[in-house]
Amino acid sequence: VQEILLRRRKENVISLPEKTFTVRYIALGREQRKRYEEITKDLLLRLSSLDGETFIRQITNILEEYLRAVQVASNPRLIDPSWKGEPAKYTELDAIVNEVVREKNEKLIVWTNFRGNVTELVKRYSSIGAAPFSGEQTPAERSQILDEFQSTEKPKILVAIPAAGGVGVTLTRAQTAVYLDKSWNAEHWLQSIDRIHRIS
Repeated sequence: VQEILLRRRKENVISLPEKTFTVRYIALGREQRKRYEEITKDLLLRLSSLDGETFIRQITNILEEYLRAVQVASNPRLIDPSWKGEPAKYTELDAIVNEVVREKNEKLIVWTNFRGNVTELVKRYSSIGAAPFSGEQTPAERSQILDEFQSTEKPKILVAIPAAGGVGVTLTRAQTAVYLDKSWNAEHWLQSIDRIHRIS
């Protein structure tokens, strides 16, 4: 007797609406842009001075510096807690929250790779109901948050880290997901997309 694996792809078995992707280009504010340009300029100068062998040896440090640029573009407080400005992406997110949650009365998922963003955004949208979903919650707490998101009126917004929202997580009460910043892990990215694109 041999084992048999029968694979059925979602698109061949069930009928779901097509996924719709919208990209929004956001201009950073003056102070945020200045910090971003300082980091990227330093990184480019460093890269231009490296030969191929040195680049390979220092790839971990280079990626860490690149991550700092990604963090500043998302929210400068991720690397400098004393920064007092308003992240440009937060302002754009406010407009999306207003449209989806306040005007349409629908639920929304906000994906980010940084716990600092989870904490800030849950506090920012506490008046309309926002819940965190990351590694900082215990499995039991995450399960309760998911149950409430799926079956009750609040929370209206789930602020989640893609690595925490893996296989088996269903978030079909929301029709819209916002990526404040994208994961470098393709599996986490694809899994997070399909949390709302499935039968409920």
